Amino acid sequence: MAGLFGLLAIYLLVNAFLLGLGIGLGYLLRWILPGVELGTGILIGVVSASVSLYLMGRIPSMPDREDLDDDDEDEDDDAPIKIYAFDQNRKRRRRRRDY
Repeated sequence: MAGLFGLLAIYLLVNAFLLGLGIGLGYLLRWILPGVELGTGILIGVVSASVSLYLMGRIPSMPDREDLDDDDEDEDDDAPIKIYAFDQNRKRRRRRRDY
């Protein structure tokens, strides 16, 4: 049960950080471009902060270039390709239309 509360606390902390960052970016956007309303600026800030943090979190999980080039060893593990033939000259039946 304590692990669940810890996970919930981390989730709320990350959400509070993103919301705070979004509010800050929204005020900055409102100050730079007065035509943008504050709510729209906050929404843009939250979305941009979320996407950038998501992408920054994905960078460490990307495969190395060396891992992608080692395909020579896996050639024996390929499964055979099964090809199923279908009759291509099959005529379509016309449906009767009842008006």
